[in-house]
Amino acid sequence: MSREYLDFELQIEQTTTAGQYHVIVVASPAGETQQPLPIPFPFDDRELERLQLKLENALLRSRSRTRRALSAEEQVVRQFGQRLFAAVFQGDVRSLFYESRLKADHQDKGVRLKLRLQPPEFAQLPWEFLLEPRRDEYICLSRDTPVVRYLELAQPVTPLAVQPPLRILGMVASPYDLPELDVALEKERVAQALTAAQQRGAKIEITWLTGQTAGDLQRALRQAERAPVHIFHFVGHGSFDAQRDEGVLWLADEQGRARALTAAQLARLLGDHRPLRLVVLNACEGAQGGKLDVFSSTAATLVRRGIPAVLAMQYEISDTAALLLAEWFYESLAEGLPVDAAVAEARKAINLDNDRSLEWGTPVLFMRAKDGRIFDVQPTPGGQPAPTPGDRPTTAKPNAPDKTPTAAGRGPVEKTPPRQPAPQPRPALAAPPTSITIPHLVKGAAPLRMDWCWVPGGKFQMGSNDYDSEKPIHDVHVDGFWLARCPVTNAQYKLFIEAGGYDQQKWWMAEGWQARQKEKWTEPRLWGDTKWNGAQQPVVSISWYEAVAFCAWAAEATGEKVRLPTEAEWEKGARGTDGRTFPWGKAKPDEKLCNFNGNVGQTTPVGQFSPQGDSPYGCADMAGNVWEWCHSKYVAYPYDSGDGRNDENGTDVRMVRGGSWLDLRDILRCANRDWDAPNYRFDNVGFRCASTAF
Repeated sequence: MSREYLDFELQIEQTTTAGQYHVIVVASPAGETQQPLPIPFPFDDRELERLQLKLENALLRSRSRTRRALSAEEQVVRQFGQRLFAAVFQGDVRSLFYESRLKADHQDKGVRLKLRLQPPEFAQLPWEFLLEPRRDEYICLSRDTPVVRYLELAQPVTPLAVQPPLRILGMVASPYDLPELDVALEKERVAQALTAAQQRGAKIEITWLTGQTAGDLQRALRQAERAPVHIFHFVGHGSFDAQRDEGVLWLADEQGRARALTAAQLARLLGDHRPLRLVVLNACEGAQGGKLDVFSSTAATLVRRGIPAVLAMQYEISDTAALLLAEWFYESLAEGLPVDAAVAEARKAINLDNDRSLEWGTPVLFMRAKDGRIFDVQPTPGGQPAPTPGDRPTTAKPNAPDKTPTAAGRGPVEKTPPRQPAPQPRPALAAPPTSITIPHLVKGAAPLRMDWCWVPGGKFQMGSNDYDSEKPIHDVHVDGFWLARCPVTNAQYKLFIEAGGYDQQKWWMAEGWQARQKEKWTEPRLWGDTKWNGAQQPVVSISWYEAVAFCAWAAEATGEKVRLPTEAEWEKGARGTDGRTFPWGKAKPDEKLCNFNGNVGQTTPVGQFSPQGDSPYGCADMAGNVWEWCHSKYVAYPYDSGDGRNDENGTDVRMVRGGSWLDLRDILRCANRDWDAPNYRFDNVGFRCASTAF
């Protein structure tokens, strides 16, 4: 089991101007910044103090499994992560980061984000909550993008050749004059985690100190020369001494009273044991530093004194999260993963166990090993290969599935969380970083490929106060879903026809099949006209019934839950959550942003106006080119999910959204609404797909 990474090294340094800093991309697969990016510190002192308290409260509250929506405290974490990303990843820095991810994807590698944080005020920030807005995801939650606090020092680090097992020296310190720890429970938690890893083939063992003094630790390390210790695991109390500007661990004296062991003293003890490559500090404030020295935290001090990697906690961690952290972290290390990738695996396990928990952000990894490889675990003679991630049962407890009606009204289906594409082989990305290209293989036909963008669930404001059909602005909640990056093209729709789309009733609604027979539909009405039938132009002149049939065929061919988006999903995918007027923002449409009346005079190939005309989630052509069918019936605002409107023929009308090549600029607003009978076919109406699976 292995993972290779390309490094994105980001350095923040103090300038000669008070309150101003420079952001520099020191190295990346896409190159380096030519000029430093000047930025101010993102938070003032009082705001930062309040924010740190809110973040800690959010972590404590997030341990509950009962909530279905983010609390106000949890929203603080997301807002912090977005704000930090926006402050640091600007201009060339952001461009190099996105380009680096694409280059790494093409090489089937990950991108390791190395943070060189020279100003102490930046080192104090919880960078583990850094949130990338395009994917609406925390960066460190993916094994493809581990985040490490990197300290480049003169001493080179080479992986230590280890004949299994990996040996851990464990120590629990609970002085009687500090809040009591359940020593037996602390040991049992780690033992339970390691037992689970050992049962799946991991060669790893732990020996516990019987004492809790500094002398006991010194003696154990000296005696360990005969059986080298590779990892030191400490459970106990920690703090940061502001007067000394140094982190401390609280051990005990001979009488059992608390006695401080400074970070420098701990480094002297551990630094002389050369096989030691990793320290895990399950103690409060082990990752906390001061305002004067970036190396003042206990973790940073240990790394500075020669320890290749230190995993420390920046907040209190619950029993459940600590157990998962130990199990997945140590198991991944024993399987040969780099230490930063092992931390990422543990973060994911915590998140999967409780999707409302934010405790995956508690561990902080400090590292000076350039590639994250601190061990070279040798295979045992005749031993079995290490298990792969797919071999091991998950410790996550899946949520009970929600139920939602399908687009064709065929009853409830289970709603599953989004599934990432298989990492090997990884297809080349022709779309923006938010898109994932998934091959849809159709029996007896060419591959159908669609680019999909993830639209996260949550509340957003729908409508506007400008036009009667859009009034009033109101809050709407949608679950997370995938939205096709572009409208369906003629080339994609042709595959549906070649698969017997107009000959087999199984993909059609009863009303749709009757309409097909009555109108004698065999293909889109305008396919004989070269003005409309380019392979990459959006398919037009098809009815709502035909669009639904295409989705049903695609769902059967691919095994995914392909359907039309609801009206609310379409608007969320077009405008995000900031109430923007157009997909790209508030700027009026122009010839560089989209296709509208007087611009081209016909449809244009999909994606022609990307990325400048894309929505916040990377969806193209959501303003102009073609109106797009939605699954929803017309419902008058104020929003009401009740009966749909009937037109003069008694037919339930369906919503269309987005405007087209034939419409004036103002029509292209995200909130604009229109509707048509489901059997109508126009030269400016097409559709795009949505899905709750993948």
